[in-house]
Amino acid sequence: MAQYNLSNIKKARTVFLFLSVFSLLFSLVLVFKAYQPESFYKHESAVLDYKTVVSSSQDGGRWRDRPSFFVDLKFKDKGQIYGIYLGTESEASTSQYLVDIEEEVLYELTLDRFLIPRFDGRNMGIIEMRKSGELVFKEDLFENLYRAKVMLYISLFFLVFFVWMHFLYKSINKNE
Repeated sequence: MAQYNLSNIKKARTVFLFLSVFSLLFSLVLVFKAYQPESFYKHESAVLDYKTVVSSSQDGGRWRDRPSFFVDLKFKDKGQIYGIYLGTESEASTSQYLVDIEEEVLYELTLDRFLIPRFDGRNMGIIEMRKSGELVFKEDLFENLYRAKVMLYISLFFLVFFVWMHFLYKSINKNE
């Protein structure tokens, strides 16, 4: 039978417990972000300028092997640039958001106050955009739920390893 070092098993058990709790908390934050509109705030502003931007993988694009497309919006009373993700080239070519935005028109925005700008300065925190009450853009929050589900599975994976390490530690500790 292989020799096990009890201190290493104890350390591994602690690491698996930490990883399990961390990934569980992260998945709960993602679910909270998807379902709690209290983190959103409404704002009215006019678009000063907008343009379609292509972001390659070197610019931090979403996919490594193909470029991503965004609509960058600059609002009258906001200092930073807000972006709407359009997807890859085939998704962006069919996107309705390329034609629905007009300059100097007042828009009602729903913004996520907890989202910080990306490394390229673009804030992707637009949740909803309306023009005269008509919906122009709505962020799909399914992606947050999908990520939460993946993190929950990772948490369960680490929890299983924690339980296994715990029983291994207890059985070795009994034998000594």
